[in-house]
Parts: sequence; structure tokens; C-alpha cells
Amino acid sequence: MIDRNAVWLIAGCSTGLGRALVLEPGCRVVANARGPSAVGDIVEDYADVAFAVELDVDKLDQVKVAVEAARDRFGGVDVLVNNAGYGYAGASPGHSKRSSSHLASALRQPIAPTP
Repeated sequence: MIDRNAVWLIAGCSTGLGRALVLEPGCRVVANARGPSAVGDIVEDYADVAFAVELDVDKLDQVKVAVEAARDRFGGVDVLVNNAGYGYAGASPGHSKRSSSHLASALRQPIAPTP
């Protein structure tokens, strides 16, 4: 069971599941999106328990800033949700360097914030 005062760092909060998780009552949330204005309405309504940080999971420096912001505001991160999505349509042998980079980021970033 997750503590009701848990701090959630959620990547990919602008739509869908990530946005729904931010709206769950009882937790403190660091809402992340590539454009924090996409979650501005949420953090405005829940300013006492939520704030937004720009985060593109392809950019390790932004991951570090998001984790540091969570530590500064709430004392740490209890739950990490990597809901940042990237779709790829096409045959696997024909993928580009860019799609390979996105896949590598998706696999690498969940462990990046750990000491």
C-alpha cells in the first residue's frame, strides 16, 4: 500500500494516464511534461500538493532537475511513474537513428535518478 502522503514524480502528465494519476487525491505530485504549461491547469488547482517541471525524458539533465525539484519541494520521491510515451510505426529493420535514441532513453531513464 502506498502512503497517502507519498510523493509521485510522473513523467508524461499532459494527457491520458499520466494526467489521471495527477488528479488522484491524497498524494503530492511533481507533474512532468515536455511543456509544463500542458499541466498548468492541474497544478494551479492543486498548488499546495502539486507543481510542474519541464521534462523530456530524452534529456538526462532535465531528469536530474526534475528529481532535484522534487527533493527541494517535498523531500524526495516515493513513486516514479515513467508515462512518457513515444510511438513508432513501421518495420523494425527500417527504424531510424532517432527512433533508436528514443528506445534507448525509454530503457535508460527509469534508473537515471537513482544515486
